[in-house]
Amino acid sequence: MGNYRSSNKIPIIIRGGTLIPKLKVVFNQPHLASIAEIILFPSKSNISFSQKNLPLIFDDGETKDYEKNKNLVLTPHIKIEKNNLLLLFNKIGKGKMQKEKIIIKYPKDKKLIIKNCSNYFIKETYNYILE
Repeated sequence: MGNYRSSNKIPIIIRGGTLIPKLKVVFNQPHLASIAEIILFPSKSNISFSQKNLPLIFDDGETKDYEKNKNLVLTPHIKIEKNNLLLLFNKIGKGKMQKEKIIIKYPKDKKLIIKNCSNYFIKETYNYILE
């Protein structure tokens, strides 16, 4: 526990299989901050669920066009079986994705399969030790 104090990091508890988005910081227009990357956390057990509480929402950030269904909402369905990670996105709306592709970071010892919307993402691995 002493390491947390010296490293200025706060430990958090995250459900296995959860996707956590990280935004690009735009200080003068925070409502226009695009998603830079998404981190996919592993799970010790096989799981399958839709992450309805944290969909990826894309709109112009300025108008109320989202009220006319002119935004894009991607709700991830996550399935983890052994070393395979499967992502399937439920796509709603007529809006457009952000211009920059989003990096999806996943554990190096896993295989990531993106079933749809794969053209929106770039895969990147990270080292993770599951205790």
